[in-house]
Amino acid sequence: MMLRRSDIEHPTLIVIISRYWDEDPATLYDRTRFAWKFSWRERQKAEGAEVILASYKREIVGAFTADEWLPATAENCPSLGNEPDRYGFNGREAEPEIQNLYVGRRTSDELRSYGRSFMFVNCP
Repeated sequence: MMLRRSDIEHPTLIVIISRYWDEDPATLYDRTRFAWKFSWRERQKAEGAEVILASYKREIVGAFTADEWLPATAENCPSLGNEPDRYGFNGREAEPEIQNLYVGRRTSDELRSYGRSFMFVNCP
């Protein structure tokens, strides 16, 4: 079933996973959670997102919730080192009700990021 903007019920950040993630849940979580280059305003929106969706080849492959957003430093993101102006989150898989709403659905054209690696839906 196609996922449209109007189907998204929560303040949501959709992250585009452009590299192969080998279908390992731990790898997917790491590819989704860091390190995103946000402007100050985008960071505020990310912190307000209740759901973070991972999209790979236009299919939602994961849904997460963030407990906290942190700067992408060597301390917070050991595998990356310091990444100025980038942020990541610590969190967990979203509840099954959220997973059932989004995971496995293909995104419609209106949810394409057109050169961006993320997009916000319903985030104030």
